[in-house]
Amino acid sequence: MPYVEQEDRKEIDLLVAELLEEIDTVGKANYAMTKIAQGMAGQLHDYTSLNETIGLFECAKLEFYRRWVVPYEEKKRKENGDVF
Repeated sequence: MPYVEQEDRKEIDLLVAELLEEIDTVGKANYAMTKIAQGMAGQLHDYTSLNETIGLFECAKLEFYRRWVVPYEEKKRKENGDVF
């Protein structure tokens, strides 16, 4: 994940915090993410823009998995025993 410099995060973090106050369901989160995707893809809807937008979500998914899901799964593996 290409980490954003601290100074550049401030305004984005404020906007995200404001958005999260309104999102209380997975459906609303999906809607917000879809609107972001539409904005990222731009008006032209060319293949490159669409492909890059999918890549954005794929990388965000992988980062979320690596940073949030893997630690949870490791904790549960230690608690309940390994499958293998």
